[in-house]
Amino acid sequence: MTKGWSEERRARQAALIREWKPWEKSTGPKSKAGKAKTAKNAMKHGGRSRRLIAERRYIGRLLQRSKRVSNELYELGMRLRRENEAKPPTHHGRA
Repeated sequence: MTKGWSEERRARQAALIREWKPWEKSTGPKSKAGKAKTAKNAMKHGGRSRRLIAERRYIGRLLQRSKRVSNELYELGMRLRRENEAKPPTHHGRA
């Protein structure tokens, strides 16, 4: 069995859709109030507002900067460790 529709089924469905003409029956809002309401559909939750997009970008830049600083501190710590391991131990006058 193949995945998806066969060519015959696809052709039959296309013919039926051309016969049904659902695009002629599609209706949107007719009143000014309905049109105004549906114009705000994309902003319903605000997830794509300019403010939130700008905030997400700002947070992303902060996280990238934080990661760079963290990596630099790690490298500095490793370099200091290597330098300390290379030095001979000192005995501060202890017996």
